[in-house]
Amino acid sequence: MNNLQYFSKQIAVGLCLVSLGFTSLAEGEEEDQTQSTTSSDNTLYDDFFSLPYTLNLSNGVCIPAKATLKLSVDSSSNEYNLYRPKRAWLGSKLENLAVDNSTCEPSKLLKVGAAPVPIVKSKIAEQDINRFGWKYGALIAPYKYYRSSHTVKSSTTIAPYAGWKFDSNSSGFEIAPILFSGPAMIEATDSNGNTSSLFGISIGMGLLFELNDEFNIGALYGYDVVNKSEDFADNGRPWVSLSIGYNLSN
Repeated sequence: MNNLQYFSKQIAVGLCLVSLGFTSLAEGEEEDQTQSTTSSDNTLYDDFFSLPYTLNLSNGVCIPAKATLKLSVDSSSNEYNLYRPKRAWLGSKLENLAVDNSTCEPSKLLKVGAAPVPIVKSKIAEQDINRFGWKYGALIAPYKYYRSSHTVKSSTTIAPYAGWKFDSNSSGFEIAPILFSGPAMIEATDSNGNTSSLFGISIGMGLLFELNDEFNIGALYGYDVVNKSEDFADNGRPWVSLSIGYNLSN
């Protein structure tokens, strides 16, 4: 197998791993496309969210605490349209509704997939909201610390990533566990002390911390894989790195 075939195979394997996250985004968390929307001036439209308390609306509808919620198009400047989206199996199991019959009668419960209901915006306090949802984008890791050789090298990875973000009580401090895979230019020194640049594939996981709606920084743990014929001592061995990324999911 020549180098081109080998690298092509590695790229295909790596990108397939990350594509699993995007497939889950499209198929795992189902939504009624006639209900959902986005808004440039309110990032709450992009996310799933929940509230720690039960809401009893004036029209008799009850929304239980910890229910997964989503916003649809709001026709009024002082109202949201709220609904409970369909979730994947794991998401529905993790929902853990806090239903108290004394405050939320089952017959009045807002059902999953039911039509959106209006709610006055002032009833939802921003500081009470727990946000979560898919996060994806691109990151760059310019330097890596290889644990096996205890060296820091200029080994640049540029990769797509996908993960799940959390923002507890709208603290403004969002974190997201992610998976990534992408090409890398690796600085390698052979047994004779000669330095060269090798092309490889980086695969790994990380934890991202949001700087603002677009940019984030991250701590990564991964592996670089190059052709076995190359003289690279850290081939397939773990490294750690800091990254900066751009969020495409908002």
